[in-house]
Amino acid sequence: MGTPTLLKSYVTDNPIQQAESLMLLRGRNGWWGKWLWRLAIGLVVFLLILPFINGGNTWFRHDLNVTISLLVLIQVVLYAKIMMATLATGAQSVVRERTGRTLDLLLLTGINHRQFVLGKWLGVMRSVLRDHAWLWILRVGTLVWYSAYWQVNLNTPWNQYDEVRLSGVIVNWDAVLLAAVILLGFGFLEMALSSAVGILTGLFPWAKRAGVWVAAVLRLGVPVMIAGIVAWSMGQFEPWPFRPELSHEVRTQTITSIGSLFDSGALSSIYYIHNGQWDDVYAPDSSVLSGQLIGMALYVGLTGISLGLATTVAVRQGINNSSGHQVVRKRKIDRITALNPVKSAVLASEPAITPILDEGATNIFDLADADKVRVELYQYRRNVSQLHLRLMSDAGVQYAQFSGVAYMDVPSRWIGADFRVGTADELQAALQENGIHLNSLMSEGVRLFIAQAGDKTVRIIAARAQRLSELPNRG
Repeated sequence: MGTPTLLKSYVTDNPIQQAESLMLLRGRNGWWGKWLWRLAIGLVVFLLILPFINGGNTWFRHDLNVTISLLVLIQVVLYAKIMMATLATGAQSVVRERTGRTLDLLLLTGINHRQFVLGKWLGVMRSVLRDHAWLWILRVGTLVWYSAYWQVNLNTPWNQYDEVRLSGVIVNWDAVLLAAVILLGFGFLEMALSSAVGILTGLFPWAKRAGVWVAAVLRLGVPVMIAGIVAWSMGQFEPWPFRPELSHEVRTQTITSIGSLFDSGALSSIYYIHNGQWDDVYAPDSSVLSGQLIGMALYVGLTGISLGLATTVAVRQGINNSSGHQVVRKRKIDRITALNPVKSAVLASEPAITPILDEGATNIFDLADADKVRVELYQYRRNVSQLHLRLMSDAGVQYAQFSGVAYMDVPSRWIGADFRVGTADELQAALQENGIHLNSLMSEGVRLFIAQAGDKTVRIIAARAQRLSELPNRG
């Protein structure tokens, strides 16, 4: 499978990504959240234009200092809020599927575990992109005014501060542009990492909102652990007389790279505004930049590890439709149910028709005007590998039951229930295309059932198909 096909399957045409993006974008516009967000944006915009309003005042430098302090305070609060919101969105995107009992239905789209995790990840990032973009704008705006404030302090004697006006302020635009590009990269990487960590923790069955707090502890705890391991490997936990002395460059790279995991490069980017005049704290530009690049590499590595662990957990949770068999999870059975199996048995009604499933058979459910019957996905019961479709026509409502399901690729609803039994060659092609490997027992009895839903071909690989007048009941 080529790279364009993989990108199309896992990114652009990923049904999980499309559904998640649509649901989250629709659900984020609650009244309280919408107006609170507008209030925060209004306050930030007011503070960013405040120096223009006070540009001719005697106390311009003092007002500029207060404005920058308020912007930094808002920035810290918004950064914490947006990080927690991203972690919560990622975790709840998976928890919602479990609590809403829609996790099993996701298998009906023909996805595998990688498509599920990547789809959720991309959908969550798309939904929180607006928040992270506003944080980036806030940070860049703060740097612009901080650059002006720094140039005032450098070029103006202290006894002439009252004479400073907006018209005489100089901004180091080259430094601001470089810092803005670096912050843009860190902002995207922060969004990617927090989304991945949230999805990973959401795959575990935490109680209520505990998963969000576990995600927060994991997001902050791992950088703390990395910092501890690096400090220990450099001998920085040794008593002072025996502690190795680190060079200025090594100390700068270490502080910058690990520190970026906590503030996504905000503090280290200020160095460029100072135009290299922080030599008592930082090393030259090359060490700061290399430390930031190492920090970005740490972000990429942690994001990849989180997504890899999430795909592994997804397989253990049974979210995998590419292996050709169902993942059986252990279930606790109470003693009364174990001694009385009839209590937990499925009491099925007699099928209205059991079709002849010969190779090449058409309209297997013997429906009048089968191409006009409205079909709706009703339910999929993973524990017994059973799929039910609702068939609606002028004659009434009936159900199609597929048992021993090994693979399915069906939309939520369509028109046309003219199912046919595929040939042996079509079955083998479908198995190879989707990477399905059946054991010897399953391969003897499975069939490929095909129907046309407009431009999409519905394909179901199962052992049996029946038409029911009513659904089976659970005792």
